[in-house]
Amino acid sequence: MNFPQQTPAPQSPAPPPQPYADPLEQRDSWRALWLLLTSDLVLAGLCAIVGLMALVALVLPQTPLSGTADPYAYSLWQSQAQAQTGALYEVLQSIGLFSVFQQTGVRLLMALLAAVSFLRLFDAAARLRLAHLPAHVLRDELRVRVTNQAPSLAALQTALQQQRYRVVAAAEDLHANRTPLAEGIAIAFHAGLLVLLLGALLNGLLGWRIANRALIGNAPTLLAGNTRVSLLESQDETDVRVSLDPDGVQAALQPHQPTSVNGILFDLKQVTTGYRVSATRAGQPLSLTLSNFSPSATDAQLTFLPDETERFLAVPQAGFVMQVSLPISGAPNTQPQLQAFSVPAGNVMTQTSLAPTVVISDVTMEFRPSNGAIIDASYQPGNPLLWIGLALAVLGGIGTLLYPIQRIVVRHHDHWTEFYASGRGVRKVIARLLN
Repeated sequence: MNFPQQTPAPQSPAPPPQPYADPLEQRDSWRALWLLLTSDLVLAGLCAIVGLMALVALVLPQTPLSGTADPYAYSLWQSQAQAQTGALYEVLQSIGLFSVFQQTGVRLLMALLAAVSFLRLFDAAARLRLAHLPAHVLRDELRVRVTNQAPSLAALQTALQQQRYRVVAAAEDLHANRTPLAEGIAIAFHAGLLVLLLGALLNGLLGWRIANRALIGNAPTLLAGNTRVSLLESQDETDVRVSLDPDGVQAALQPHQPTSVNGILFDLKQVTTGYRVSATRAGQPLSLTLSNFSPSATDAQLTFLPDETERFLAVPQAGFVMQVSLPISGAPNTQPQLQAFSVPAGNVMTQTSLAPTVVISDVTMEFRPSNGAIIDASYQPGNPLLWIGLALAVLGGIGTLLYPIQRIVVRHHDHWTEFYASGRGVRKVIARLLN
């Protein structure tokens, strides 16, 4: 039995091969968003704003992180800010320029800068990883020029090599870039920005700064957390020794020579005058009172702050009050003076120059020099990262200006030549090649 042969159904012709994809046809909204977020303009704008805020924070005194919880530090900051800015104080405070990095907007800008830097770092690393792809394969290059008057590929290759491009040429294609130098510089630049921001974050979360804090002998001063600093007994009029608790580490401080102790940077601003005072009568110690707010003790520290020229000290058991006055510039007396007044009559019992031993009635007063100090102290754990990040960012930024990431693909056809390119300044490069 013969069966009729079936005629095969005609097949539609296969579409012609598309050797090259036109990037102009591949653009979409997501790609446009990516190009916007990773653009040089966005990064430069964020760096400029954050850098300007950092400059403002350096120029204007910033509010202590403790705020009004530390009244002494806050009042010192307020007086300094008012003296420096004058009539502009209220305006600058209202717009937050005295607390720049405590503002939510500035912190959001720093977070956005970190995100953009990470995206650009990822992009540079991805470009470096894809450097092994064939030269003619397009990535994100746009067609920027089509001309029928282009020089030969050999001439273009020579011109690009003279501009220090790495060039790979084939029969009808030419590919030029600065891989891996440009990508490596870009990675260093964006990594530096991220390290810089990480250091700033550590300083903001864990760091602290205290200015113009007075230290008094035998009176531990709280710095932050459980960290306290004590001024040790010293006869030196220019240097002081301090002890840092709870570790008990000791160090010598010299005026205007910052010294690091356990990661805390101390700056001795001024050594203040002071005396350890004791009183005895018939060999028995007497109680001394510095003020109504301090407890009585047989050994008292009499300290003169920079704006003080006199202090009072009471000896209740002996019934008198002493006034110790420092010499005033231009006055005939060049020695500290002591006056004693009876209580409650107020009669002058004695008036003399201050000496190591002064006898008032039947009471023997002992005065031993014991200086105080005015210091600045700061703990900035992110500073090493700040310096490393700043160095990488500055050197990398200069490098990216000189060697930006660029990729140029030239395709030569029978009667015309196409130029595809990506990167900052590539249009000018191509224009110079054709002129």
